[in-house]
Amino acid sequence: MATPPIVTIAVPSYNQGRFLQDALTSIFDQDLPVEVFVADAGSTDCSVDVIKTFESRLAGWRSHPDRGQAAAINEGIADGTAPYVGWLNSDDTLLGGGLKRLVDALERQPGAPAAYGKVWNYVEATEAKQPVWVEPFSERRLALRCIVSQPGTLVRRSAWEAVGGLDDSLRNGDRLRSVVAALQEFWAAGVRR
Repeated sequence: MATPPIVTIAVPSYNQGRFLQDALTSIFDQDLPVEVFVADAGSTDCSVDVIKTFESRLAGWRSHPDRGQAAAINEGIADGTAPYVGWLNSDDTLLGGGLKRLVDALERQPGAPAAYGKVWNYVEATEAKQPVWVEPFSERRLALRCIVSQPGTLVRRSAWEAVGGLDDSLRNGDRLRSVVAALQEFWAAGVRR
């Protein structure tokens, strides 16, 4: 009998075939049972070929025009069953052990709706890695700027469903901020990166 998934990951993609293999590999290389849904928006590059190489490991995938990134993420997460959810854009990768650290943080804080950690940007032109600005959670600081970086974020499914997922009427950066803001009512004291 297969181990039930602990994490559902939605991977929205559109013409990101040159990055998609690395993104999917980084998910499947995590030391956790995951279920992965790829929502491709009808790519015309090599994306579908890349997806097909992972088909036996994916919980599901599709390739057709959609209503945008947020709708694709919501769709992928809704198709899953795992108690923790997140998404990875097709041009991002997870660091080894990253999901396990986030799950462990949530297991230590049963009242926390989400956990997040440090994230690195990879600058393709220079091949340099640069840290992304994240801070310990603070409602005051969140009111000023987004202090959480999406690729390093994991949310309890119950909290995700309670806030209704991503608002697809907002811009990319504001989507995560709106979810984090909505989760504040569920946020447990002492949750740290």
